[in-house]
Amino acid sequence: MRGSDLRKTFLAFFEKRGHAVMPSASLLPRDKTLLFNIAGMVPFKPYFLGEVAPPHPRATTSQKCIRTNDIEKVGTTARHLTFFEMLGNFSFGDYFKREAIGWAWEFLTGALSLPKDRLYASIYREDEESFRLWKEIAGLKEDRIIRLGKEGNFWEVGPTGPCGPCSELLYDQGPEFSCGKPDCAPGCDCDRYLEVWNLVFMEYNQADGKLHPLPKKNIDTGMGLERLAAILQNKKSNFDTDLLYPLIEAAEALSTGGVTGRARRVALNVIADHTRAVSFLLADGARPSNEDRGYVVRRLIRRAAAAMHKLGVSGPALYKLAPRVVEMFVDPYGELRKESKQIESELRAEEERFAKTLDVGLERLTRAVADLRKDGRKILPGGTAFELFDTYGFPLDLTQEVLLEQGCSVDLAGFTREMDAQKTRARAAWEADHGGAEAIFVSIPEATVFDGYEKLSVDARVVKIVKAGAFVESAAEGESVEIVFDRTPFYAERGGQVGDSGIARSSEAEVVVESCMPVGVVSVHRSKISKGRIQTGRPIRLEVDPARRAAILRNHTGTHLLHAVLRGLLGESVHQAGSLVSPDLLRFDFTAKSGLGDRAAEVELQVNDLILKNLPVRVDEMTMEKARGTGAMMLFDEKYGDRVRVVTVGSGESVELCGGTHCAATGEIGLFKIVSETAIAAGTRRIVAVTGRAAVEHVQAMAGRIRDAESALKVPIADVPAFVEKIQKEKKDLEKKLKEAKRGGGPSPDDFLAGKETRGDLNFIVADAGDLDMETLRGLAERLRDKISGPVFLAARSGGVAQLVMAVPKNFTDKIHAGKIIAEAAAAVGGKGGGRPDFAQAGGKDAANLDRALSTVRKLIAG
Repeated sequence: MRGSDLRKTFLAFFEKRGHAVMPSASLLPRDKTLLFNIAGMVPFKPYFLGEVAPPHPRATTSQKCIRTNDIEKVGTTARHLTFFEMLGNFSFGDYFKREAIGWAWEFLTGALSLPKDRLYASIYREDEESFRLWKEIAGLKEDRIIRLGKEGNFWEVGPTGPCGPCSELLYDQGPEFSCGKPDCAPGCDCDRYLEVWNLVFMEYNQADGKLHPLPKKNIDTGMGLERLAAILQNKKSNFDTDLLYPLIEAAEALSTGGVTGRARRVALNVIADHTRAVSFLLADGARPSNEDRGYVVRRLIRRAAAAMHKLGVSGPALYKLAPRVVEMFVDPYGELRKESKQIESELRAEEERFAKTLDVGLERLTRAVADLRKDGRKILPGGTAFELFDTYGFPLDLTQEVLLEQGCSVDLAGFTREMDAQKTRARAAWEADHGGAEAIFVSIPEATVFDGYEKLSVDARVVKIVKAGAFVESAAEGESVEIVFDRTPFYAERGGQVGDSGIARSSEAEVVVESCMPVGVVSVHRSKISKGRIQTGRPIRLEVDPARRAAILRNHTGTHLLHAVLRGLLGESVHQAGSLVSPDLLRFDFTAKSGLGDRAAEVELQVNDLILKNLPVRVDEMTMEKARGTGAMMLFDEKYGDRVRVVTVGSGESVELCGGTHCAATGEIGLFKIVSETAIAAGTRRIVAVTGRAAVEHVQAMAGRIRDAESALKVPIADVPAFVEKIQKEKKDLEKKLKEAKRGGGPSPDDFLAGKETRGDLNFIVADAGDLDMETLRGLAERLRDKISGPVFLAARSGGVAQLVMAVPKNFTDKIHAGKIIAEAAAAVGGKGGGRPDFAQAGGKDAANLDRALSTVRKLIAG
């Protein structure tokens, strides 16, 4: 079963059992305590905590995940990956252990037909209910149910959040996978008893170092797609599955030599894993940098580039693999195609930057080796090796290779100490900026009073000031701080709506409020002191930027109108899957099987009709129970308390639960204009739109571009589409003629027919074609194959390197495999290659050995 089929089979299995199939969330989580989405449950954390009402009581996903805690092991083992897909089924207070255990067993032994006698279950040592259920449902004997401690069978995602005991399904891969230890048994860390599926019985929330019972018991399960694919495809390694091996093949095709044996396979594994991981990260908006997530992206790219260097590849090459990643995973991850050009561009740019730092690093290492020799030493200090790694991006294994050539080595223990210290510093900095900063605000007991629904300015009092993660009594001009006031008109970012910005003034100070965000029960104002000094306990006047707030109102109410129109046109299966409401634009993600196409114009018209009617926008506060009775839509990103706000447009044209700010009437929006509509994932679309002045400016810009096109083409605007179509056709015709002319200018097939050879009834040609480019060589081989109805192998020299092509009629491929023969021929010229049974091509750096390649192929064909 292919990986893509396995993914679909899993989701379909749980969809039939009442689970809503949800698209994968971004790799970049909203949870600020995490760098990346590391598990399938992360996007559902608000549901498990009871902070947000889930749209469905059951869900199933294939979630994109990134884990880099064991990055040094990636490529060296069969299992370790940075990027992987986690298959999961989830219950938000609906079902619990019995159903989770039963369906897991049914899926593995029924839907996938895994042999029951090779499956074991591990449980938390105190979980008697799971022990009983595995015996009752699966019929497992007691010796096949393994009790383990908290380290192995109690699941948690970081220092805070939902957690609980778990039960894992283990698959016995056989004694050939064993570590060989006498006590090797289920629970051993070797590859024999492979952990396949983890069922987490989520009962607690971990906070302040304590376990607090959750409002409802939940189910969170996770199963690695790659690991399961390896079992079903009978592969010994995740890298040999169809989810990774095509990338290894593509990397091999770029190689012209380099390391051999295990070192070569490790390098190929690293390239395949890291290129896939980075492609997904870039598609989700991450960018290489020296901080936080960007540092991880940069490190992944540079590790993969260093691995490419080991394969004898010079210059940027990873970007050439990106299209293969897109091709392999575009279904269901449409964001890869949408961002494909950006992925290639970022990869190439970072590889070019790395090439420069490699040169600098190599120079620094050369000086270090000279210093060692001068002092009569042969061991490079760990601190120096770490400086090369951290400052110049010089990988440790590359440092070791250079040193080995010079008869030296590196102090690995010292390097490890420096690396561990750096990780500790980085994690502390991250927690100070994100998790640590939030923790200090949670300690403030009194909630901030929000006056921003009715007022844009209020008199307030400074409650707390935080600088660099610690409380301070005051802050002076030029300092950046976070401030909590007793009340505020500033909307705190949530529900997709960005936070307000503005000014805070007193007789003692002036403060620029850059943004506002909620933490616990308070609103945190990220600010910079522009004049004077601000002190706790002192009065101050808070003023929201009115123009910015007005633009946000227009976009938020416009989002509600858009949502209502989409449901009216496409049906009630449309649900919001994410949103952004900013002063510049609105972005609306929604579930839909296909794009709007021509219906986008109708969506625009209907939204603008609602605007022209100047319908009143009414906001009512009520209990959640009463709100449910109104039929108001409950959205994915909003957190609902006991009392909620229901926003109603007109007489019910739109009714939604929403805590955001809105226009008083739809006419205030002015104009609504869709800028783009694209796919961001399977079954999920994204609309970007503008309103008000921004919409007018967008229309004016489009009109200007139309006038420019009219002027450049020198035809009336009404004739531009037909004129462009005509130009495109002429261009295509000219390109075709040019291509034919180039082919015609090359050697004729007749020049090679005289060299035709025979073996019994088989006609074949093995020839040196001289100096030809690959495209001409391919065309010539195909025409010769058709003329003689037999296999053709041609070799050429182009730009100082060898070019090899083989074409075989399909009726001969059972005896003569082009891909296998080309691989042996490529080896003769110092290259790598492969391809289909009927057609293959390769290259090599040693064109002087073309005669050897020709002789090799002739022997293979003629026997």
